[in-house]
Amino acid sequence: MIRNNAKRIDRIVGEVLQLNRRDRQQPEMIALSEFLHALTDEIVQAENMPPGGVQMQIPADLTVIFDRGHLNQIAWNLIRNAWQHCQKKEGSIRIAARAGYMGDAVICELADDGPGIPAELRGQIFEPFFTTRPGGTGLGLYIARELADANGAALELLPKGPGAHFRMTMKRAVTPA
Repeated sequence: MIRNNAKRIDRIVGEVLQLNRRDRQQPEMIALSEFLHALTDEIVQAENMPPGGVQMQIPADLTVIFDRGHLNQIAWNLIRNAWQHCQKKEGSIRIAARAGYMGDAVICELADDGPGIPAELRGQIFEPFFTTRPGGTGLGLYIARELADANGAALELLPKGPGAHFRMTMKRAVTPA
């Protein structure tokens, strides 16, 4: 019991320290499709997910301005959470991205086929230390939203279902013609 609590405290301290990096972002142009495909391959391996559990529809020409480490952490957190709550079948997690209507933004959405987030908990999921998982720190979504905000992006939970459905709106990098 002591070892488990020590590990949990260690995770909490590590996640709180990551918030310190919020103000030290190093924005760069990132090809979103290439980045998310490579990251998802890494997550699939690390989390022992079957190939095809995550399906993506991201145009190859979408480029965003974001800190690479921050985007990595946000995506890893959202995908891992989705996998923990989905049906764990082919296509249980869907990631889609498109250019925003005004052309200066990229909208990236992640949805899963799980039970979704109960209405009474929806207002709390981005609060620090709120968790529904035994042993969870309750900092993952809080940090994800803080890192998105530090990069001029917005992370939100959409009311659509079934399952959880998140949207992140990011700055689009406009490449010279």
